[in-house]
Amino acid sequence: MIDAALKGLGVAVGKRPHLDGHLRAGTLVAPLGAAGVAMVGAFHIEVSRHAQRSAVDTFVR
Repeated sequence: MIDAALKGLGVAVGKRPHLDGHLRAGTLVAPLGAAGVAMVGAFHIEVSRHAQRSAVDTFVR
């Protein structure tokens, strides 16, 4: 997922230790700043009913 974000193909959702080097180098950005840091152990995805199902399934895996 990080690779795809680096190539401009999507977003990276991950733990800071995995992303910090890229954030420091400026190859990834954290547009939400501290507000985007999850303090719980889960992520929730909201999907438009118009989204292509195969693309959603690929992302969720």
